[in-house]
Amino acid sequence: MYGREQASFSQEAMAALLTYSWPGNIRELENLCKRFVIVGGETQILRELTSRSQHTASVPLTAPAPLATAPLPSPEPAAVRQPFGTNLLEVGRRAAWQAERRLILETLEAVRWNRKLAAQRLGISYRSLRSKIEQIDRDETTKRHLIA
Repeated sequence: MYGREQASFSQEAMAALLTYSWPGNIRELENLCKRFVIVGGETQILRELTSRSQHTASVPLTAPAPLATAPLPSPEPAAVRQPFGTNLLEVGRRAAWQAERRLILETLEAVRWNRKLAAQRLGISYRSLRSKIEQIDRDETTKRHLIA
């Protein structure tokens, strides 16, 4: 999906994954695994799991009572309150595409734009690489038209 080689977690990382409570259920685990593939290392993932576990342990079970002087937020539709582009799924897709785009361009530069060799190194078909290059070109063209 991301054009990366298959990676596996170390025993330490697996232990951290197994002991974490996963309040976000399978989606939280899925997002963490996607970040692991994109980032390419488990150091950040382990750090994140450790800080989450410590934060969860330090948060009291009951929230403190709100201050009497604090104004209550007015009930607004979610579309009004939520700024454009903050949909978590869309942010994840955008980040994944940016990482994929960067890897494709770096690989193409490393092989002097030999698309066949780049596709082999990325572990995707030549046709898929061509399609992704076309998408990158469309994105760049769109940016140029928006700026002009």
